[in-house]
Amino acid sequence: MPFPADTPPPAAGEPSAAATRQLYPLPPDAAGHVHTVTVFRYGTPGARPKAHLQAGLHADEFPGMLALYFLRRLLDEAAARGRLRGEILILPQANPIGLTQWRQGFLLGRTETASGGNFNRGYPDLAALASRILAGRLDGDAAANVARIRAAMAEALAAMRPATALDGLRHRLLTLAHDADLVLDLHADNQAQRHMYVGTPLWPQMRDIAAEIDARAVLLADISGGNPFDEACSLPWQDLARRFPDAAIPPACAAATLELGSNDDVDLGMAQDQAAALYRILERRGLIDRPD
Repeated sequence: MPFPADTPPPAAGEPSAAATRQLYPLPPDAAGHVHTVTVFRYGTPGARPKAHLQAGLHADEFPGMLALYFLRRLLDEAAARGRLRGEILILPQANPIGLTQWRQGFLLGRTETASGGNFNRGYPDLAALASRILAGRLDGDAAANVARIRAAMAEALAAMRPATALDGLRHRLLTLAHDADLVLDLHADNQAQRHMYVGTPLWPQMRDIAAEIDARAVLLADISGGNPFDEACSLPWQDLARRFPDAAIPPACAAATLELGSNDDVDLGMAQDQAAALYRILERRGLIDRPD
């Protein structure tokens, strides 16, 4: 499918008939190369609910990239029919740095070769950053607090000045996803059945996602360690609820890592099925109108 022309996104509250493609350059890497994160935005900017779906954070994991390619076709059709009701961000290849790391014919996309840093670890702690801004500003109004917290997170992220390409990638992805209601980070393993990682407090509200992708296992943890991308999006809400016990703070971001099977078994039919499953998840959460 050809990419649409680069266009500025519609203004907040103005629906888009198709996806807009946005390019976000990162700080130069050690060799001076500038990598670019590509985002496809569907729906109405600022609308609720908002979903962020990305693949290829470990750039050598391919099933999720293919699934999002086919999901984009489904979303293009939904947009043409006027069925999109929220805002959906699709990043089919979320890690442009890792996509350039070839050695002797093999793509090495799990860690940055310059630093050894894992592309799915070490994300900024939004609870710590936002809590400095939120002191004395939260109350018993849960909806108002969600808006205040998201604004504080955005303010804290805007104040950051990442200097390296890897930190710039982490910062950009979190800036795009921090205010989403739903975040799905698509991965794969070399040899594995489909499975899912999710925070214990978010279960069982996420069980439909496990069912849709036919997960053979669901791994639950309050904190898995290392601050991976999905937890960097969902854990701040639980942390802030502990930091401000007198305030009403709901778990406003449902985030999970979906492991879409074996990286050595990429299959077009399976990717299309997984795209359809992701589409149904978005329907169920109110981002897409179901047909009458």
